[in-house]
Amino acid sequence: MAGTGQTAAELICVRASNDIDSFEQLMRCADLALYNVEILHLLKQLGVRIVLDDFGTGYSSLHYLRSFPFDRIKIGQSFIREMCDSREALAIVRAVTGMGKSLEIEVTAEGVERPEQMALLQQEGCSHLQGFLLGRPGPAADIVSGSTNAIEPGSRRARN
Repeated sequence: MAGTGQTAAELICVRASNDIDSFEQLMRCADLALYNVEILHLLKQLGVRIVLDDFGTGYSSLHYLRSFPFDRIKIGQSFIREMCDSREALAIVRAVTGMGKSLEIEVTAEGVERPEQMALLQQEGCSHLQGFLLGRPGPAADIVSGSTNAIEPGSRRARN
């Protein structure tokens, strides 16, 4: 990287060792924003998929969708929680899923806990769902071995 005397791999390792764990953290410092976007591009070149988490809240703004080619947008659970009761929340969910389709970016809805939320999200064309309705968090080893607590299709009971 120009002016640093470090290779891209070294810079990525430095960033990883400093626990930079979200785009929001990367973008808070205006002086480092361009530098951080460059690092994200290098990570993408290495095959790392980049997700814009909690889109619509905090620092997850539309500007970032123009400045970086994200692989996925995650809609914050506060919008999902309220979408069945609030036309404003539903309008935001519709806008984000539509934008994802237009930009060819996958969209994940976080916090899906009720069947009516899942039905609405599927109707709106949301590409991925995440939440307690679909399965409880668990150890990765359980997922790999197939002994997950995910809900089986057509059932409301968890598998054990």
